[in-house]
Amino acid sequence: MTMSENQRNLEAGLLLNKNRNDINECRITVAVLFSTFVAVCGSFCFGCAAGYSSMAQTGIINDLGLSVAQYSMFGSSMTFGGMFGAIFSGKVADLIGRKGTMWFGQVFCIAGWLTIAFAQNTIWLDAGRFSTGFAVGLFSYVLMQSCGCSLFYVIGNFIHWRNLALIGLIPCILQVVTLFFIPESPRLLGKWGREKECRASLQLLRGDDADVSEEANTIKETMALFDQGPKSKIMDLFQRRYAPSLVIGVGLMLLQQLSGSSGIMFYVGSVFDKGGFPKSIGSMILAVIMIPKSILGVILVEKMGRRPLLLASTTGMCLFSLFLAFSFSFRETMALFDQGPKSKIMDLFQRRYAPSLVIGVGLMLLQQLSGSSGIMFYVGSVFDKGGFPKSIGSMILAVIMIPKSILGVILVEKMGRRPLLLASTTGMCLFSLFLAFSFSFRSYGMLDELTPIFTCIGVVGFLSSFAIGMGGLPWIIMSEIFPMNVKVSAGTLVTLANWSFSWIVAFAYNFMIEWNASGTFLIFFGICAAGIAFIYAMVPETKGRTLEDIQASLTDFVQ
Repeated sequence: MTMSENQRNLEAGLLLNKNRNDINECRITVAVLFSTFVAVCGSFCFGCAAGYSSMAQTGIINDLGLSVAQYSMFGSSMTFGGMFGAIFSGKVADLIGRKGTMWFGQVFCIAGWLTIAFAQNTIWLDAGRFSTGFAVGLFSYVLMQSCGCSLFYVIGNFIHWRNLALIGLIPCILQVVTLFFIPESPRLLGKWGREKECRASLQLLRGDDADVSEEANTIKETMALFDQGPKSKIMDLFQRRYAPSLVIGVGLMLLQQLSGSSGIMFYVGSVFDKGGFPKSIGSMILAVIMIPKSILGVILVEKMGRRPLLLASTTGMCLFSLFLAFSFSFRETMALFDQGPKSKIMDLFQRRYAPSLVIGVGLMLLQQLSGSSGIMFYVGSVFDKGGFPKSIGSMILAVIMIPKSILGVILVEKMGRRPLLLASTTGMCLFSLFLAFSFSFRSYGMLDELTPIFTCIGVVGFLSSFAIGMGGLPWIIMSEIFPMNVKVSAGTLVTLANWSFSWIVAFAYNFMIEWNASGTFLIFFGICAAGIAFIYAMVPETKGRTLEDIQASLTDFVQ
């Protein structure tokens, strides 16, 4: 009998035994559920490791002074270790069993997390990342991977990268401990010829009242077929009969990785930073949808089938990659600037640009000197000063952060730029005065029990008022009041003014709060009040007007 005939007989025998055994294997018991939970803890570790590089990027680069190349080496070391883990996973499992493999993997995983947590240079960082990669290369399940990734996307916003690495030890230790309470794989025990232990393992998994004799005999027959059949080698895959399967399998894996999925997952924080979207908010959104999207995939694969779902998934990835490409591309806009005359910063100081310059710089000064940066950067200290729990206050702000920004987008189209700016600045003015009186009463020992509530109301009200108008509208108006020929120079000057005064406020804010909290907010109240007068007297309505109309109105103002 030829080798190919032996292989066909082996495959036919395995399919027959699989069909005979399907009914018994469908029985779900507590032991099966617990064993599954313990097994997929390893994949949870993978998710934690995948999410770690995104959330720890800023902290590691700042603390250890890593370059982009060095951090990229750190991030990719896990996949490099995963390659080696995948190569040895089958052999290791055959030698020491499934439980032994998981214990073996967790030794590397625990060592890797500890090495990362206490690393002082890139060598130790890379070694630790490689070690965790080697461990997770031995096991992988999508849902629990998503759970781990989701967890790290959330807590990574609040925890230092060294402590985050130590938290990664928790699922590793959990699996090491719980492995003592689950049985070894019955098939592996059957393969090793340990029939008595194989039956005991099956009995535990199927339940005390189940008859496991038929399943145990099936496993024994299957193992006998393996022993009788020819031993497969890696080169056997390159036979013509396996070519379609090999092309499909390898092709799908190449598509999965070359599509950029690993890059985005490992460094999603840098993508948000590059696009100007708050990394903390973006990672929170991903954390919220991570598990539901995996569950949705499990449901859809049964409803739609593998091929339609793969096509739909890849089409979505294709379209959103294109969307991101266009989002990051400003070539067309820059080409328009290049066609016109080149402006210099001194060109802005001509008389005809004076109103635009005063409005643009004035709005940026008002935006920063109102205290917005100080409150936003150090909101925790404001809550502490007012006696309101910082954790609860930050949670309240986190909940309203997105809705208030969306409200601003809606209102700007309903009300227009100028009315919304006036409303926003008026709100900031009133809530600054409210905070000033709140802290003033506290300093005199009055209304101590109400001051924490007043502080929370004042901070939430101030930041909400800021977000719906003053937070974004100065940038919109700045882009609408300058002619094209000086827009680049104007953007540079106005942005410089914004960041300069942002630094002044951010630097001075803590000193001012320590000096006199009530006086600090009275100063911000005065600036906001002056801002109301400035906007009313100087800032034109730009909604629905052409650049020519706006320039004409500004020219009339000069004359």
